[in-house]
Amino acid sequence: RVATTRLGLPPVDLDILRRSDEVALYRFDVRHLAQTKPGVPPTFLTRGVRLVSEAAVTGTNLRAAADEAAEFLIGLEWPGEEPFGMLGDYLATADRYEPYIAPPRQQATVAFALNRYASIDGTAPARAQHASAYAANLLTDLTRVAGEEVDPRTDPVALATWLLAWAHLEDTPGGLDPSQTDALSDFAASALTLLITEDATASFGQLGPGALALRAFALAKAGDQLDTEDADKALSLAREDVRRLFRELPAPQLVTAMPWLGWAELELASGEDSVPAAVGLREMRDIIWDFQVDPISAGAQDADFVGGIVFSRGSTQLPTWQSLRPIAFVATMLGDSRLTDREEVLVEILPLTRAMRFVMQLSASEAEAHMYPEPERAIGGLRLAVWDQTISVDATSLGLVAICEMLDSLSERSGR
Repeated sequence: RVATTRLGLPPVDLDILRRSDEVALYRFDVRHLAQTKPGVPPTFLTRGVRLVSEAAVTGTNLRAAADEAAEFLIGLEWPGEEPFGMLGDYLATADRYEPYIAPPRQQATVAFALNRYASIDGTAPARAQHASAYAANLLTDLTRVAGEEVDPRTDPVALATWLLAWAHLEDTPGGLDPSQTDALSDFAASALTLLITEDATASFGQLGPGALALRAFALAKAGDQLDTEDADKALSLAREDVRRLFRELPAPQLVTAMPWLGWAELELASGEDSVPAAVGLREMRDIIWDFQVDPISAGAQDADFVGGIVFSRGSTQLPTWQSLRPIAFVATMLGDSRLTDREEVLVEILPLTRAMRFVMQLSASEAEAHMYPEPERAIGGLRLAVWDQTISVDATSLGLVAICEMLDSLSERSGR
């Protein structure tokens, strides 16, 4: 099109050019080089971004990726005095946030992810305290609806995510300021009551297995911590929903409810010698790895897809951030001896290493800075896909949790 314009010719559709005998079309691969810092050698790029190798998936690099993801999420803090919480997805190439105010569900998801990050061994105390304090502030802001904000109590999924994030504050160091404790506990009690009503149950039933599993996990986690009349009912409802989902969903479809269903199951089986759904979860894991993109099927041209999950044998679907949903729970399974025998650990390490490689591949780094007007705002955030430069709040939150689960599992298995 550029060539025809310079020649003063009208643009011609590519399909018409292909059928012409007067024009020869050539197709060739393009290699990009980018210098990330002055004075350093250039980096070869794939689809405009750097290619993460499997060798780069080390404990040190995973911790660095987790730190950067947490810093990115904290950097989304609302810049004004209003209790709006945080900004939304970052369109890195346009230097624009969309939506400008993140919806309640996203904000609660961020709070959950930062609480998880603050609770893992190895997170620097100052980072952990900062992350959990920010998470507590997000949850507090969500209880105070201002302007045109959406009230989380009108969105059952947002409310369940809020309750889940609140329940994980108990696991973090210095997460709650004394002045926040009572207000958040009262809101949590009311959230629990709302989530176990018949109307809420009907709503979650229409939203699909993923949403129902999320509520079950929230009720199971919060039901143990709240001393209210509804706590026992919440735990009972969580058990009922979890057992029903495992009965109704065959192993290949369990991924539609991950990671929430898996975490709910482990929460309810905490302290037990076995996990009731262990067989189904193991079968699901085998299926996930069967659909994982490996180096041979990807080839050199699509090496940036390696480690992603695509539940299709065709070539039309490509791995995106949605791969993080099953990856996050499979990373948890590695650290649970009831789901991964000692003899199985080494077998599971390879596909998990590739999965973590894909998580790191989605993370925006200095190598991608040539595409961004304000690169410092994007560093550490996870993109929707390797070809999409939208830095997603959901992808970054779930990627952060997946890395944390992997680090915890490795720590558990190494005895450190």
